[in-house]
Amino acid sequence: MVDLLFPLTCERCGERVAGGVLCPACGRDRWVIDVACARCTVCGRPWEGEAVAGRAGLGASLVCGRCRGEPPPFCSHRSGLIHGGPVRELIAALKYRRRRELAPHLAAWAWDGWAGVDGELLVPVPLAPSRLRQRGFNQALLLARWAGRRWGVAVEARGIARLEGPPQVGLTRAQRRVNARGRFHIEEEARFQGCRLVVVDDVFTTGATVAALARALLGGGAVAVSVITLAYRE
Repeated sequence: MVDLLFPLTCERCGERVAGGVLCPACGRDRWVIDVACARCTVCGRPWEGEAVAGRAGLGASLVCGRCRGEPPPFCSHRSGLIHGGPVRELIAALKYRRRRELAPHLAAWAWDGWAGVDGELLVPVPLAPSRLRQRGFNQALLLARWAGRRWGVAVEARGIARLEGPPQVGLTRAQRRVNARGRFHIEEEARFQGCRLVVVDDVFTTGATVAALARALLGGGAVAVSVITLAYRE
């Protein structure tokens, strides 16, 4: 009866669907990263056309030039999706149209890409206070809670302050790095002391934001920081 009164429709094309958020046609184009594809073992950047399944001894050769030249403070980063097509549209709807119910669908699509990531606490990237008031929720916290339930790992969203500043959208790689520097302050170091942490965010572009948070967490006593995000954007 509910379906008759309020029929479900595809988030992308508007066609009626029996369940989920995309129709079969749009669902075939979810931009999922192949878990067997070659990608940097540190930042997770996919290298198209280089399947690594069954190949041995690659090790350090799978670290990209950026990470070799300027190693990030986090141990590894993994995205499950590419930021394009329906993925880009649904993430935008989640963040800017307040479609919170999309978070578990996106996280489920990204789940396979997060395999092998290990930590004792999940730490969502906090929003600046003004952005949190404007949006009404933190999308990274929604994703962290979903992943925490699947992994059986606690989520810690307290004890970190994000200072106000310009958004990262539209900035160059160098500008993002400068803009993110010193943006996070650990207010309660005891929450992270001696812990292996997994930082959670929605999109990885240059990694400047998660790198800034990782530095702050390591400075606050964490022993290691890994990162998971929904989608990788070049």
